[in-house]
Amino acid sequence: MIDQLSAEWWFPTDACREAAARCLHLFERGAGCGLLTGDVGCGKSLILKRLTRKAARLAQRAFLVDLSGMDAAEFRWRLCAGLKINPSARDTRTQLWTRMTDALEGGRPGRASVAVLFDHAEQASADLLPELRRWLTLAADSRQVVSILSSRSPLPAGLADTIIGFVDLRTEVQPLSMDEAAEFLQGWSRDEAIDPKSFGADAAAALHQLTGGRPRELARLLRLSAMASQAEGGATLDAAALAALKSEMTA
Repeated sequence: MIDQLSAEWWFPTDACREAAARCLHLFERGAGCGLLTGDVGCGKSLILKRLTRKAARLAQRAFLVDLSGMDAAEFRWRLCAGLKINPSARDTRTQLWTRMTDALEGGRPGRASVAVLFDHAEQASADLLPELRRWLTLAADSRQVVSILSSRSPLPAGLADTIIGFVDLRTEVQPLSMDEAAEFLQGWSRDEAIDPKSFGADAAAALHQLTGGRPRELARLLRLSAMASQAEGGATLDAAALAALKSEMTA
């Protein structure tokens, strides 16, 4: 049940497409730093995953780094792994950064040699932030690296201070509108082979209100709702039933 409730479902709104397109502009340019912000659960991580796949066709190397729970040492080693560097366990911090600098040299002009996408930047620890700044400095100096950072908004003060001066573009991922929530319900029901009649006429409005239009919460509530409807022999779920299920989720 946990896996079913946490499974991801992609719903490409106009705002998501625009955010992805703006980030892709950096890949086409061959260098730069982008910042993707938005409320928790609005789809930033899904956009990054899709961008990583696209970046693999536009850059010589492309990889995703989740900064949540990562310390400075792990950050350096994760960058080395993504750059296909095999350092020695005895290498110092300075030696690791020298290896990374060498790895970025020799790229083809006009094309990004490396694309690195950093997820959950707001969770970066205090000791990691100087390392992140060093990477962004190295990337800016090479002029052949694209870095995309994803963070909840508003930005934590420490992160904002770290990345200021590096960001070339910023794009915000917005929660779903009422109409988009209704489209989300229709599309999800179709893709998951759920009878649309399982949801009452007021379901879309209730789902939007209960989740704040955040796609992650919408999908979780829909999965729980579908299981509840099946357990009740296909009972129709109205606004009151959805509110009760939402209370169970947050209890």
